[in-house]
Amino acid sequence: HTTMQILITHGTLAKTRVLASGHMMLRFDHGDGAKVDGGTERRLVSVLEDEFPRADAVIVSDYGYGLVTPGVVEALTRLQAASPRILLVDARDLLRYRGLAITAVKPNFEEAIGLIGPRALAPARDRGEALAPHAGRLLDMIGSQIAAVTLDTDGALVVERARAAYRTYAKPARNARAAGAGDTFAAAFALALAAGAHTPAAAE
Repeated sequence: HTTMQILITHGTLAKTRVLASGHMMLRFDHGDGAKVDGGTERRLVSVLEDEFPRADAVIVSDYGYGLVTPGVVEALTRLQAASPRILLVDARDLLRYRGLAITAVKPNFEEAIGLIGPRALAPARDRGEALAPHAGRLLDMIGSQIAAVTLDTDGALVVERARAAYRTYAKPARNARAAGAGDTFAAAFALALAAGAHTPAAAE
């Protein structure tokens, strides 16, 4: 296990959740979403170059807040080509990573529909069923081998090239303050793939 440490001369985003009787009512985000400066970008690329070959899996979590610059994406592309890893990308703009030899992406339903287009969906009993016919197109657009589309309380739809789509179902929890479920899913999914699990087992 390796932890990357880098000096960021940049105010990263802080998220403040407002609760009432244990239920999250709203969230305030504050911080600087501007692109990091050149010095910070160079330090981050240097750390990536040192640590990437040692990793079994790499997760890129890009919410568009300025840390994952074009230079960082270029470095990841080069490193993945030289020493392929299990590479999972969770990003608001997945098309930025089209040439990265991605193992898996983890869009949520809204992000997946943003790529496919809402008009393409036929009426269906649930979101996973509506999305399944477009699985191949989604993979082609992003250039990934696997896409795990999270559907919050409805679980996830997992699609893989040349295989039938696989559906997982969420187990209801009583935690009214749930947050970060998608990040947790991405981390567990990448870890399982790195440990050699088949895609359906990794999704479960």
